[in-house]
Amino acid sequence: MREKEAMYKNIAFLEEYKQLDAFCRQLLGTEEGITEYIRRMDATPAADRRAKDWDTFVRNLVSLRKVRNTLVHDVGTLEQETATEGDLHLLQECSARFAEKKDPITFLHTRTEGKEKKSLWSRIKAFFSGKKQSA
Repeated sequence: MREKEAMYKNIAFLEEYKQLDAFCRQLLGTEEGITEYIRRMDATPAADRRAKDWDTFVRNLVSLRKVRNTLVHDVGTLEQETATEGDLHLLQECSARFAEKKDPITFLHTRTEGKEKKSLWSRIKAFFSGKKQSA
């Protein structure tokens, strides 16, 4: 009985992971979803890492990817309790942040986009008011 429960939990984890990975592939326009997302987070300069829990989020993704890799690559792991209830809950939390567009990269992109719009608006306003503003 315990073996079946472990298998169901592992399969549920893998299905949830695949959905998040597909979402990341679509979001980033790449073939490597979560892995590419982690790369981009790691490549982001420290000064730009202002999203809530940046470091925790990337550590969680790395941890979840490790569980996924164990399930997919190591023999006999589907029948064992490889993905814990905590892993599944953490994966669902990460998925929810992506769905709500509260993940770090989306936050960074939205923030940067907002600054560009504000900057452009400031320049347009300055132009029409006759004030000089540096670019």
